[in-house]
Amino acid sequence: MHSTFLKGGVLSFRTNLFTKEMETKDTTYSEDQWIRWMDELAIDDFVVADDLISDKMFNLIMNFFHEKEQRNQLKKAGIGSSGEFQVNASIRGDFIHWLDRERDSELDPFFGLMDELIESLRRHCFMSL
Repeated sequence: MHSTFLKGGVLSFRTNLFTKEMETKDTTYSEDQWIRWMDELAIDDFVVADDLISDKMFNLIMNFFHEKEQRNQLKKAGIGSSGEFQVNASIRGDFIHWLDRERDSELDPFFGLMDELIESLRRHCFMSL
């Protein structure tokens, strides 16, 4: 199961790699589904959208990042800004890749889903994103 958690404007993805029995489904959700998610967000200040990302899309994303990792195209994450930026593995040991819609066009289905999420937040929660 893949769960997407939204709280305070931060979107994160949780996944259980061992559950693969889910069906592949379209990335477009009904207006009623978006309204249910947005109502839950408004009431509870968070929403867990189980299966927001289909297995097919999840595999696309994971393959994209595995390829980046194999080609050493992920950058070591650091701390600080501009002139004070430094890589300190004792504080931050992860790697990053900033997504770019034009450069990373193989992730178009993901970008489409994020557009749909943003539009739903704008429409139902009156957020200017």
